[in-house]
Order: sequence, then C-alpha cells, then structure tokens
Amino acid sequence: MAGFEKKGLDVPYQNPITGDKGILSFVWQNWFRILYTRVYPLGIEITSEILNNIVDDISHDPENINGMQFDNTKVNQVIIEYLIQRIYGPDIDPTELIQSGIFILVYKPAAKTWHIIPIGTPGPDNAGVTFSVLPSGQVRYTSTNFSGEKKYSKITWRARTLAGKVT
Repeated sequence: MAGFEKKGLDVPYQNPITGDKGILSFVWQNWFRILYTRVYPLGIEITSEILNNIVDDISHDPENINGMQFDNTKVNQVIIEYLIQRIYGPDIDPTELIQSGIFILVYKPAAKTWHIIPIGTPGPDNAGVTFSVLPSGQVRYTSTNFSGEKKYSKITWRARTLAGKVT
C-alpha cells in the first residue's frame, strides 16, 4: 500500500465499479484501501451496560467492560474516548448523569503492566464510574449506587491503538 497515503479521497466516479470479470475494478479496490486506512484508526463505537452499585471489596470485584480488553502482544497504547449515560428514578425529574472523557492505556513491556492515564477532567457530570485495568488488558469499572428504577445506564466507547515496540 506504499504510495496510497499520498492520494486523496476523490471518489473515482468516472471509472466503472466492476472490471471485465465482474469483480470490483482495480481503481475502486485502491479507493476502498485508501478509505480503510483513513477510517479504521477512528475506531468503532461499542456500547455496554453499566451496572448499578458495583464495588471493589473483599467479597466483590469490579465489573468487566465488554469488549474493552487489549492484547499487549499487539498494542502498547490505547486511546479510549467514552460517554457514560446513567439515568435513574421516576419519569418526572429523574437523576441524570452524563460523563464524557478520554483516557489512555499504556503497556510497559518490562514491568508487564498496563496503566490508565486520564486526559483532562471528564464532564459535564461525574457519573460515579471508576475505571481500572488488569494485567491481561481487561478494563473494569466500579459504580456508585443510584436509587430508583433504571431508565438507562450505558457506556459508549471507541478505541484507537498504537503498536509501539512489542516484546
């Protein structure tokens, strides 16, 4: 794919989509390769439920965030953008906490440990969710207790990764 990164995203409308054999033409194959290299790093949004009142003590462990696990043999840094929405209580005047933020996971190969680095101050609210990471690269959370009926309690996130030096 050398050289593709210098070309623009101009759609090749003047070229036929399929070639002589009825498959995607070479020009369109190249265009989709360029598009893939530009879009893939943005990450794919994933939504997971946030459970209420998850604590970390002798009898309880933090809860895993589904899909938020990273293999240190493939990546050394992960930038995670997230949005937490927790809405509890009655239909009239419910408790609504919305938290948007970014954190970075960094793997230290010599120490064989992952580290969480928060970027800035999440907001506009504190949704009562605290993140941690296991040596396996699994991101977990604890959450505060909200009373009342759960209307909505989710995290939507996406990850962008860098391989760096992998050992």
